Amino acid sequence: MDLKSFFKGVWGKWLKMWEIISYIITKLLLGIMFYTVFTLYRLIAKLLKKDFLDVKMGEDVKSYWKEKEKVEEEYYKQY
Repeated sequence: MDLKSFFKGVWGKWLKMWEIISYIITKLLLGIMFYTVFTLYRLIAKLLKKDFLDVKMGEDVKSYWKEKEKVEEEYYKQY
């Protein structure tokens, strides 16, 4: 067994080990970042008593529908 084939085997095992470790670390870090960002967002929204999505309906409202403003511009043949 020569030295080149020995290091080739070691290198392949090394790469496989780091593929597994990077997969685990990536999932872990993305999960932590996701929950940190959205938890902070929700806490700030609660403290400011904001409803950013405007989903709360009053007692007298029958629908979430909002009328759009009428646009006077025409978009035919723009180019």
